[in-house]
Amino acid sequence: MNGDITIFDDAEKLKKSYEKSAETANEKIERELKNKLVISLYGPVNAGKSTLINALFGKKLSEVSPIPGFTKEIKIFKFNNDVLIADTPGIRDIDVSIAAKAEDFIQNDADLILFFVPSIPGLDEPILMSFKKIAKLKKELLSLLSMIDVKDEDEIPVLEKHTLEQLLKYKADIKLISVSGKKKINIDVLQKEIMTILDEKGKSILFAKANKDKWPAVQHYILRSCGEIAGMTIWGNELDLDRVTEVQLELVKKIACVYNFEVTPGDLVHFVTDLCSRDLTFKLYTEAHKLLTPYIKKIPFIEKGLNIALPAAITYGIGSAANAYYVSGMKKTADELDQVFREKILEYSKQDVEDLKKWFKGKILKMIKT
Repeated sequence: MNGDITIFDDAEKLKKSYEKSAETANEKIERELKNKLVISLYGPVNAGKSTLINALFGKKLSEVSPIPGFTKEIKIFKFNNDVLIADTPGIRDIDVSIAAKAEDFIQNDADLILFFVPSIPGLDEPILMSFKKIAKLKKELLSLLSMIDVKDEDEIPVLEKHTLEQLLKYKADIKLISVSGKKKINIDVLQKEIMTILDEKGKSILFAKANKDKWPAVQHYILRSCGEIAGMTIWGNELDLDRVTEVQLELVKKIACVYNFEVTPGDLVHFVTDLCSRDLTFKLYTEAHKLLTPYIKKIPFIEKGLNIALPAAITYGIGSAANAYYVSGMKKTADELDQVFREKILEYSKQDVEDLKKWFKGKILKMIKT
């Protein structure tokens, strides 16, 4: 039944699947919460490091006391129980032995390096040599063209181009993000890049919890979950209901954690099953089907497209409702959550319809041309 979503019409089967998946989903996120995250800041003094950290976490480095007993060359700041920020010495201010200690720390302890590049035309030798050494460590690395708020808008693309040309000499797959902590420019872009990197390490939830602005992380989780479920229906020979429900419960658990709420497996099941009643999912299916009817007759396999889209759309609705619930401090009523759930599913489904329409139009035009 390749991608067949009729399984969502069996309320009892759906509830049992959620109950079966709840412990697994909960344990997976709880394991991630036991990790520690170390982000290392590397760059010259006065490069906007503290201001950027303030934009991400709501605290400047100067407002957090370094952990005592650590090496004086590298200051470690604890932003909560799980996130440590390591501030290495300024590139121009350290001798060879201190530089070696900084590199050893990054190699052994850092999960991610944020390398700060000043927004100036042309990078000097100390910065380039420092980047070369850091790039050789084979650690996760994001380069930040910092403090771009002091530049005119038309200067920034030129600076980006020149900076990339210089850094690419030492690292082929460099990611350069232009940022300003002071003006909050591209902070959401940076958050999502960091989330993507830390997903692979099983540590993104630690970063998300510490963020001042929670939405970029929550949006990242929602879209990633939708993409994972859409991928199951595209590539799988049969839709794995237990895996779908597990992904959905993981999503709710993550969103609760981002807003610093503790939830049990039972809480997860209760939240999701209240939303995904048999009648509701059936109505959502028929509504999406109605939207697609004009095209189904012309493209028989578009029914397959609907079967792919709807499980992901339901996941989008669940994630959106969970965000509304936890951002409100768990004060949203069941009726209010139901409204969010419905609206977001239809929003997602209608976008899929538009994408299918564009795809179909493109196919027709291609046929005409050939």
